[in-house]
Amino acid sequence: MAINFNSLSSVLRVVSRALRIPSPRARTIPSPLILASRNKPGMSAKRVSSNIISRMVEAGINVGPLPSGAANPNEILVTLIVEEIIKEIHQNMRITVVIPPGVTLIANGGNAGGPITVVGKTTVIASGNGVPQ
Repeated sequence: MAINFNSLSSVLRVVSRALRIPSPRARTIPSPLILASRNKPGMSAKRVSSNIISRMVEAGINVGPLPSGAANPNEILVTLIVEEIIKEIHQNMRITVVIPPGVTLIANGGNAGGPITVVGKTTVIASGNGVPQ
């Protein structure tokens, strides 16, 4: 398709197509990895801010104290933004879990008669809620 440089809409259409980023498909995380996530430390505004600030150099943004010795306003802004995002996630994010019918269940237990193993399947849709950490 030829670009008509005399037409602003033609130029904008080409630029917009060039900058369009395809959205990635959500990955399915294997169950063992989800179970192993219990060992993760959880979200930390300080850690996220620190990681972003340490990478600001890649974008050519000055980090560290100003020549006057004052705190760098860019670093303060990054920290405030990250703290507010994580606060919103912790206070208002909703996680809903849905278990479809047909999921195999295995339960072990016991009573005075000895050990018991039960095998079955879910028969209805079950749901629950979670808390981001």
